Amino acid sequence: MYNGGPVFPGNLTKSLVQRAFAIRGENTPVKMKSVPILLSVWSGAKCPLQYKKVMDEEVFQQLMNYIDTLAERSWERGRKYFYGNSVEGPL
Repeated sequence: MYNGGPVFPGNLTKSLVQRAFAIRGENTPVKMKSVPILLSVWSGAKCPLQYKKVMDEEVFQQLMNYIDTLAERSWERGRKYFYGNSVEGPL
């Protein structure tokens, strides 16, 4: 469970993209802490965004490439993932 619902990386990716588009071109920090960390741990691929990372065009493109990589995987709603592997039981 995450925020009262079944875990699904697509939901977190959506919130990350919304934030990125909202601040794109403003050269301001992303200020998202848990979403990039969770996506990195679940996928095993480090999210290009960190809490104080400034959203410029280069970072935005890195994020889009990262999201494309995540989208290529098969994710199941409610399934637990750890570094790209599906796991059973509590973490």
